[in-house]
Amino acid sequence: MKKGLSFGIILIIAFLHACQPAETTQPDEAAEIANNQHLLMATAWYQQSAEMAACYYQAFYQAETALKNNLENDESDKPNAIVLDIDETLLDNSPFQAKMIETGKPYSSDFWKTWTDLGEADALPGAIEFLEKTKSMDVEIFYISNRKTNELDSSIENMETLGFPEIRREHFLFKEETSNKDARRAIVQADYDVLLYVGDNLNDYSNFLGDRQEDFGKSSLAENKEILGRDFIILPNPMYGNWEQALKAKYGGETQAEFLEKLKENLVSFDTE
Repeated sequence: MKKGLSFGIILIIAFLHACQPAETTQPDEAAEIANNQHLLMATAWYQQSAEMAACYYQAFYQAETALKNNLENDESDKPNAIVLDIDETLLDNSPFQAKMIETGKPYSSDFWKTWTDLGEADALPGAIEFLEKTKSMDVEIFYISNRKTNELDSSIENMETLGFPEIRREHFLFKEETSNKDARRAIVQADYDVLLYVGDNLNDYSNFLGDRQEDFGKSSLAENKEILGRDFIILPNPMYGNWEQALKAKYGGETQAEFLEKLKENLVSFDTE
């Protein structure tokens, strides 16, 4: 082939390639981003609705009432304490969910730690005020969280910066091996009379209460409903939790899209005919 002809073919190929429309989002990237879109309304509600704030103010008001009642009826010789979860109980991590929606990245320990290392979570409505009142009642405050122990320093700094009272390192019991909190609760119970538990997950009160089984834990909750508002205050979290894991365990699916489709198929609707 002559040199001039070869060069001309190369120019034509280059021109045709340049005329192809640019892809701003690759198909795989678009699919990944779509994976987390189910979080959109839940996260928007959590970040922007007045109803979310109302739920937290109401829950912490009830927590204060329950704590006062339990103090009046306490007959234990042990010092008094309360136990609280941290994430979506005291600290607002919805920006992490927003980043998942934005990027399409799934949850991972490293991705989560990138967020907690920043120490930028805000306090949730009513949380600091409730703990200040708890301290004024001479009740010890313990934090049992499934944050990992390598997140302890950034967590303490975050909460100190926000003005949470009584931040003592020895009162933080973070995850070492298991997410089951029973053993860590037992550590506190050995030396203190725990008057109240506060969290956004049924497992924040007891592991048996968080057992989802066939009906997603509704039966065990119904059998123990008297603890609600008295021994245990639960806070709203539509973004994630053991309830979500129970749904995935039941409906499965090879992909997130398949799981969401199966979830939609199992919603309770009604017949218009």
